[in-house]
Amino acid sequence: MRDDSATYYEAARRVVCGSDIATARLLFDELANSPSESLWPHIKNGLGVSHAIEGDIESSAQILRELLSVAARHNLQVLDSCKPSIRIAVVSLLFNWPSTGGGTVHTAETVRFLQCAGFETRHFYIQSERLGVGGVDGLPGDLHCPIHIRDETLSADNVQQSVRSELVGFSPDYVIITDSWNCKPLLAEAASAYPYFVRIAALECLCPLNNVRMLPGPTGGIVSCPKHQFGSPAACKECVSTNQNLSGSLHSMERELAGFDGSDYVDRLKKCFEDAEGVLVVNPLIREMVAPYSKAVHVVPSGFDASRFPWPWPKSDDRGQNDPYRIFFAGLVSEYMKGFHVLQEAGELLSQLRSDFQIIATGDPPGAYNKFTEFVGWLSQDELPAAIRSADLLVFPTVAEEALGRSAVEAMAVGRPVVASRIGGLQTTVLDGATGLLFEPGNAADLAKKIERLLDDGDLRKRLGDMGRMRFEEHFTWEVIIDQFYRKLLTRPQ
Repeated sequence: MRDDSATYYEAARRVVCGSDIATARLLFDELANSPSESLWPHIKNGLGVSHAIEGDIESSAQILRELLSVAARHNLQVLDSCKPSIRIAVVSLLFNWPSTGGGTVHTAETVRFLQCAGFETRHFYIQSERLGVGGVDGLPGDLHCPIHIRDETLSADNVQQSVRSELVGFSPDYVIITDSWNCKPLLAEAASAYPYFVRIAALECLCPLNNVRMLPGPTGGIVSCPKHQFGSPAACKECVSTNQNLSGSLHSMERELAGFDGSDYVDRLKKCFEDAEGVLVVNPLIREMVAPYSKAVHVVPSGFDASRFPWPWPKSDDRGQNDPYRIFFAGLVSEYMKGFHVLQEAGELLSQLRSDFQIIATGDPPGAYNKFTEFVGWLSQDELPAAIRSADLLVFPTVAEEALGRSAVEAMAVGRPVVASRIGGLQTTVLDGATGLLFEPGNAADLAKKIERLLDDGDLRKRLGDMGRMRFEEHFTWEVIIDQFYRKLLTRPQ
């Protein structure tokens, strides 16, 4: 930019007045290539006028239309900045922090990134010792607001009244209901005075037992249930009655608070979805199940904080020539649905053929687990990206219907290929042959085959890892999620 732009512009303007149009246009052309911000409209206007005087009406009109368009956009931005921010209340019932659950991570980041994007955002979460929820440490208190419910007053009515009171005080333009499993109708009724969205993090509300439609198989192991509560409410209620001992104490207490056993529960659930401004789901499979029961369903993938995954990666973690290949597992090794047992079976098969690999898993206590597996303890959100990057590939061997598969996305974010079960949302998160390889759920032999293919093909590992990083940047960063989805959904009320 010229230091004397104003003087130079004034000279160009005087040349126009002196009728030396050709020289004036050359001066305006030069200024237009490096204009000062304040003079830019005047320079473009002078350029348009000089074209008109020379008889080039078409070029003049094009420049002046561009000038009008830019000026209009600028003025609209100024007007928008004068308007109050759109107010978003996020309401949850089953929130703790720090957390190992992808749903609560998403909730915390939703609040932070919507606030950064210009929305005025508040997160209201239930705090109950009896339920064991609402323990929060390390989150800003101005954004995350506890609603404390004493054990002796824990009831559906008290939760609703408390949530309603907080919403009245905040007066949101929209409410997002999340982290509440079967209690979504309870929170939706509390938020009914405002346009609200229901967010489905897994298969909650569709599967009232464990959120993933996972049932014990007739000959052992587990199987995926093809039914869901909207289409087969009686079957789901019978399933909960028969299998509730398999779903944990928090599921039981949460169902009790939700009024799940009440004769009106399914009607309340359907009304919750029907009255919602929209239902936010993370994959197309869930959308198809929910669509008949809601006026609008939006596939909005979970967002990820791009700052956790710098690119290019800041340092080399290449394997030494004689080092074993590292296969990473990120999940609770004790949680059957995560499929660590399947990975172990695949490891046994591989160990009969080769000894140049090591499984690294987030298990406790840290140290050797067996001849080919090492536990590294549970890793924080800050530690996980570097740990995955230090591996050659990540395996996601779940036997249940994961909605998205956060660690699969995190592997793509650090440029590592993924081997994942062909089940649930992983089928759309991981692109088979493009960002990773899919295998038959629970089939250890198929998993071993896919792992071996990657161990033996360094070029394929790199290609899948590079494509995974590209997919992460295009589809999963919070900046992309907010611009592509939330800005369109959370528009200024008319």
